[in-house]
Amino acid sequence: MTRENVVFLMQSREYGSRENYRHNLKVLQSIVLNTTSCYSLTWQTKSNKNISYEEGKIYMENYSKTYSVYGSKNRPTFICKNSINPSSKKITALIAATSLSKVLTWKDSRPSFFALQKDGWLKRHDLSTGTLLESVYVSPEYKFKEIDWYEEQKSIQLYRGSFNKQDRKVTAALFTVFPLKVICVLEIYDSVFGAPVADTQLIDQLLIVGLQNNIVRIYDLEKIIKENKLFDMKLKKHCPNVDRVVGLYPDGLPVNVKAKGKQTILFEVKCAERKLTIGGFPWHYIMTPPGYKGIYHIRHLNNHCLAKNGILDGEELTTEHDPERAMFHFDDSGNIIHIGATYFRTLEITDSHHKAREEETQNKASHQLRELYYVSVGKRNSRDVTRTNKWGRKVKAFQGSVHEKTIENFGYENELDLLYVVVTEDSGMDCGQHTAQVHLYENQTGHLAKIIKLEEPWLMSSHHEVSLDATTLVHISREQSRHCCYMYQLDRPYEKG
Repeated sequence: MTRENVVFLMQSREYGSRENYRHNLKVLQSIVLNTTSCYSLTWQTKSNKNISYEEGKIYMENYSKTYSVYGSKNRPTFICKNSINPSSKKITALIAATSLSKVLTWKDSRPSFFALQKDGWLKRHDLSTGTLLESVYVSPEYKFKEIDWYEEQKSIQLYRGSFNKQDRKVTAALFTVFPLKVICVLEIYDSVFGAPVADTQLIDQLLIVGLQNNIVRIYDLEKIIKENKLFDMKLKKHCPNVDRVVGLYPDGLPVNVKAKGKQTILFEVKCAERKLTIGGFPWHYIMTPPGYKGIYHIRHLNNHCLAKNGILDGEELTTEHDPERAMFHFDDSGNIIHIGATYFRTLEITDSHHKAREEETQNKASHQLRELYYVSVGKRNSRDVTRTNKWGRKVKAFQGSVHEKTIENFGYENELDLLYVVVTEDSGMDCGQHTAQVHLYENQTGHLAKIIKLEEPWLMSSHHEVSLDATTLVHISREQSRHCCYMYQLDRPYEKG
């Protein structure tokens, strides 16, 4: 497969009118995928405390030390040490906000990370220097343990991490990030849902509730907030409704949204393990019918119609270690990625060449799934047989199966438009030690463009995270109190002669 010369790409940038940012990314992709370029292990460290990576930063010792992955001799650069005591002020969760800083220029928009502390403080730090910019006392009585996006790069949520079965209510705090403002602190009692609650999720102005009977319901959270808000409040301002200054110690944030009455249900479906994913163009959802583990249905969101070819049943019998997975693509294309133990494939949702209105009226599929490409990374060293699945389709099954190569991690690098897939292979040792490679695939075609060999062993008993950020690859492994971090940087040796 031929690629454009990097020098030619740099020269052509000077001619004609083009979007330079996209063209620069094309240059970067060409450099990364060039045969003379390779990712080399440049730094590694071990610790008995948590190590994490996000947005070009490595956080050591439970977020108390921050390093940038960019430094001299391809080694991380120490940025700052956060003055946090190891006990009550320990950071329990952290999230970085960066994207809006490209278009906003005022002080409040600088790239930041938000840290939720065990003692009830939410603190905003400068992402580059670690300087404390803002702090809000939320109060430890809410027992918030997690921080996540409510709307990507726009607003965040603080929540407990699991539904509180003792007081039987959903509790969360919502904030905008640029600038930092409190939206509300809400309490929604389970009487709203009419059945025992197992778990909840707040995302993109929706409240997703998983009931104990495996029914998933979706509610309009913005409507719930609007109809049940008791009063408005602003950070660091006196609130006459509760006679306190909002967000200061020792009072923190008051609850200003309480919902107890039943709410309108936007969507409801019963699925295995209450797992539901929504996406695609037009809107569809991915679910597993109760009792059919490893099988996925793709159905239209409006009428629950199963798409033509919309049953994803893998080629392999799955195990607890390597289950089948199906998800909407990371690139917001609306495509679907179906991942097995030794393969993955990308599918798109298209019209099924029927009159949509007529088919929907007859409750038939107006859309279908079409496979764009299929990639196999290996095979199983085992005797294969044929079985008939619960849908009457004959598929290959494996007895006493051991993989020659197995997909362990899967991700997407948006600037390079590359899929990165961690593939492991049994090293032949009895200690559960495998070797690992990171395969880079062109997102549009599935073409294997590059293989990165990881030098460190891959222990199957450990939890692994692999992140590719253009020219930097970070691998973090965790096993009990042992945390390891390995950093690879793109290297392009000068050719001799």
